[in-house]
Amino acid sequence: PTIPTEKLIHLCYNKTMNVDFAPIKKYLWSLDKNTLDLKKDAKPIITNILNFGDVQALSWLLRHYDKKTISSVASSRRSGISAKSKNFLYLISSDN
Repeated sequence: PTIPTEKLIHLCYNKTMNVDFAPIKKYLWSLDKNTLDLKKDAKPIITNILNFGDVQALSWLLRHYDKKTISSVASSRRSGISAKSKNFLYLISSDN
């Protein structure tokens, strides 16, 4: 069987970028695990990890996204990120 070109591109991109989604897959129930893409799926990945993730998932998030990207997603009006998660994000990103 042949692999569709689009799926092959996603697989190669994520493999080239050395992205291991295994530690966070349980938080990405609404996404197709076979075509996950750091750029395309940034909003749902960041949102779900901030809302439901554990320390390991948060560590993964901070290794794969810069603070600017995370803040941009979190501060958007319809981010879906809970107030509790936004407060936590504020605490860990402040320079106190």
